[in-house]
Amino acid sequence: MLLVTCNRVECIWLGESSAPDDVFDRWMHERAAEHGASFETSAVARYEGLDAVRHLLRVATGLESQLQGDSVILGQVRMAWSKARRSGFTSTALDRVFERVVNSTRHVRLDAGFDDASRTIGRAAADVLDERLGSRCGTARVLVLGSGAAATSALDALRRFAPNAIAVSSRTDARAEDVARKRVGVQCVP
Repeated sequence: MLLVTCNRVECIWLGESSAPDDVFDRWMHERAAEHGASFETSAVARYEGLDAVRHLLRVATGLESQLQGDSVILGQVRMAWSKARRSGFTSTALDRVFERVVNSTRHVRLDAGFDDASRTIGRAAADVLDERLGSRCGTARVLVLGSGAAATSALDALRRFAPNAIAVSSRTDARAEDVARKRVGVQCVP
């Protein structure tokens, strides 16, 4: 299965892999090229066995995020697992691993002090904006670039500061329009 978050793509599988690393690298280069992006082989980390499970737990809890404890990541992990299950790309053993990781995440997040569900990159960005603009926030015009989880959490957090205008723009106009339509007072900028 593939896990895609704001700044990571992970390929997760359970079983023996006889494919050499260069097969994975070629596949990733091709996928990146399809999306007009580049892929750096040096950015690949490979985990096996318990190290892989520990890494998945660290990702799910937000310990491997730009903002430690980012609460959006767990939802992205759950969504990737759910899509893989619906498509028939998991096994009983892999499902068991994900069940235990997802269930353990709550305890790890509490122990780490990440019990605030609004702890997101977008919320942190909105807090910085509020800190820098202060009382001038009400006159600000804000443009959020992107339509993924970080962008939508920023849009949701920005509403509490009541800027003069909030707009969203994305590589895909349809996606930006959808994000704007779901939020009162947010405009789409092609």
